[in-house]
Amino acid sequence: MEHNADTFTVTCIACSYSGLIAPLMLKALNREHDYDPRDGGEPTLDNCLECSRLTFNLIEQSCHWCGAELEYTHCGGGEERLGPEDQWNEGLCGYHTHMQEKYSKRSMNPTYRQMKL
Repeated sequence: MEHNADTFTVTCIACSYSGLIAPLMLKALNREHDYDPRDGGEPTLDNCLECSRLTFNLIEQSCHWCGAELEYTHCGGGEERLGPEDQWNEGLCGYHTHMQEKYSKRSMNPTYRQMKL
């Protein structure tokens, strides 16, 4: 269920400041998952396929915003963990998807089939 993030507000009990809570939550989440690729860091957040926010935790494999989880968590051709970008490959990592496509093209090519005979 999608909630309207533009209507949820927070009010400070000390100073009575009132504002939208969603931007504060997203800022805190991004600060918590900050990384520097120059230091060899890897991102731990990705865009969620369900809510389209940069709140999908790659380590926990679930979205901090909407709670969505991956349909495919590990590659069917090996042990590699899958991320959101691999979900379109129906349970295969990028490498195994490439190999499957390569094999399919070869088996459909009549010249290649004749050479194998």
